Formats: sequence, structure tokens, C-alpha cells
Amino acid sequence: MKKLLIALLASVMLLLAACGDSNKEEPNQDTPETLITIKDVQYPLNTESLTLRNKEITDADLADIVKLKNLKHLDLRMNDIVNISALSALTKLETLDLGGNEIADLKPLAILTSLTVLDLRINNIANLSGLEKLINLTELNLSTNDIQDASLLFGLPYLETLYLNGNLFEEGSQGSIRNAMPDCKIYF
Repeated sequence: MKKLLIALLASVMLLLAACGDSNKEEPNQDTPETLITIKDVQYPLNTESLTLRNKEITDADLADIVKLKNLKHLDLRMNDIVNISALSALTKLETLDLGGNEIADLKPLAILTSLTVLDLRINNIANLSGLEKLINLTELNLSTNDIQDASLLFGLPYLETLYLNGNLFEEGSQGSIRNAMPDCKIYF
């Protein structure tokens, strides 16, 4: 019996040695190095979708948001954003909602060619420069801005839905815009 107990003990010791130290903790995936804090809330750096509606996000907060390099969907509606230059680092974005901010300059968006849906309603937009590069857009909302000329959008091949209501188009220009984009549903 003593020999059997010694053999069993030896087997257990061999098994433990082969498995290594079983008391080691698995590394925590959410360490300070893998998290980013935005407005006192922590998000994993590998976040793909983020909604921060009406959270008083400012241009300064965008410096933290752009650290989320895997973002595909970003909703920043109803905040205090003026300068969107930092967002040009988020090249994986597919949907972006910037409605209800104070944005005027759209040129920083030109590099975001993966965008398919872009919402820019209720901003201070008069010039559409930069949007002509977003060739994968299928839906674009430019409602309630200061736009008078939509011609930069005429070359967007996949645009299916365009919202232009509440802008400053001259009377009669709606027909020419519709003629230039016959496959697109346009709302004035």
C-alpha cells in the first residue's frame, strides 16, 4: 500500500510539473494599456462601434477617440465639435454620424474612403470640398446646413440616398441636381 501511495504521489507531482504552475492568473485583457478613457468612461482599444451622443464631446476629446483605431461605426451626434481633423486617422470607419455639431470644414473626411453612411445634418456646412473623394458612400445626410451647390456630389457612383432639405439652394436648382444624379433618391 505504501508503494502504491508513493507511486500515486510521484504521478501527481509529474503531472503538476508538466502543466506548469497552475496558480498563475490569466492576464487581464482590460488593463490600463488596453483601455482608453473618454468622458470618465473606459473603452477597450479594440472597440469597433462607439456612440457618444449628446455627451459634450469637444475637439479636444477627439484626440482620445482616434486612439480607437478599429472603429467602424462612430456616432458623435449632438456635441460641441468644430474641427474634425483628428478623425482622418480613423480610416476603417464605415458609418459616421456628426449631426448637430458646429462643423464647417469637411476636407479632413476626404481620406475616409471606407465610409458608406455619413450624417452631417445640422452643422455649419457651406462648402462640400472633401466629400467628392468618398466614393463608397451610399447614404449622405446634409440636411439643415448652408449649402448652395451640390455639384461636388455628382460623381459619387454608389450614392443611393441624399438628404439636402433645409439648405440654401436657388429655386429651380433641384431639378438639375436630380438630373445629374438620376439613380439617387434625393430629399429637398
